[in-house]
Amino acid sequence: MRDDEKGAPSDDGAPFPYKRIIYYERRSDMSEGCGVCMGKLCIKNENGEWDDCSCVKEKRRRAMFDAMGVSPKFRGVALEGVDLTGYIINQSASGGRWLEESEREQKMAVRDSVASYISSIPAMMKGSLLRKPNGDGYNSLILRGGNNSGKSFLSACIAIGGVKGGNRVKIFEWSMILDACYDFDGDSHPSLMEEMNRRDQVVIIENVEEMYEKSSPDGFPAAVLRRLNSMFMARWKKGLPIVITTSQNRKKLTSGKYGTALSSIIDDAMFLDLPGEEG
Repeated sequence: MRDDEKGAPSDDGAPFPYKRIIYYERRSDMSEGCGVCMGKLCIKNENGEWDDCSCVKEKRRRAMFDAMGVSPKFRGVALEGVDLTGYIINQSASGGRWLEESEREQKMAVRDSVASYISSIPAMMKGSLLRKPNGDGYNSLILRGGNNSGKSFLSACIAIGGVKGGNRVKIFEWSMILDACYDFDGDSHPSLMEEMNRRDQVVIIENVEEMYEKSSPDGFPAAVLRRLNSMFMARWKKGLPIVITTSQNRKKLTSGKYGTALSSIIDDAMFLDLPGEEG
C-alpha cells in the first residue's frame, strides 16, 4: 500500500454497533482544511505505522452521535467516556445556591440507579429485569425533573453507556415523534414506528409531555392520538426497554391525559425524581 493510500478506517473511537457507520467519505468531505493529514486521511503514529487522522475519527464520532440523537452540548463529555460524577456537583447547575446535604444524597441515589441501569442494558436486551424496592421487575426508566435537574445529561449518559456496552441506543425528541404522527401523506410515521420498535435498541424519549402540551387547545385529532398510542403500545407489549424524561409527576402522567399506552409504560417503569429547580 502506498503512503497516500488507505483502507477502511479502523473502528477506534466508534463503539459497536455504531462503529461501522462511517467507512469511506469523499476526501473533500472528510478532511477539507485538515492541516494534519493534508487530505490523506491518515498519518504515521509513534510506531511508524499508518493510522486514521484525527479528522477521520472526529467525523466518525459526529456521525455516531448524530445517529444516536445525542445533543451536541453533551458530546464533549461523552467523548471522554461516561462519567456520572459530573451529575453530582456542590452548586446548582444555574450557579445559584449550594446543595443541601439531603439533596446531595438524593442525587447520589439517582446516580447509582442510572449507573445500575446502564450496566444492566446488555442483560435487559436479552430479557432480564431489574428490581424495584418492592420486588417488581422493570426494564424502563422515567427521569422526572425540572429545569437544571440534569435529566438530559443523564439520558445522554445512558445513551453513551449503552453503546459503549455494545448495544444500540437512540434518543427521540418529542417534536420528531409528533411531526411523524401528523404526516399522513408521507412515510415518516411507518419509518419512525419501525425505528422506535427495534428489538435490539433502547429507546430514549425526551420531554415526552411536550407532545401533548404543545397540541391544540382541543387536543389531538383522533387519528394522531391513535398513532401516538400505537407507537408506545407496540413497544410496551414487546417488553422493550424505554427511557423517558419529563417535567411532570407520576400522577399527572398517568391521569389519562397522555394516553393509556404511555400510562402503562410509566406504571411498569422505575420512576426517579431528580432534585433541582421545578419547571
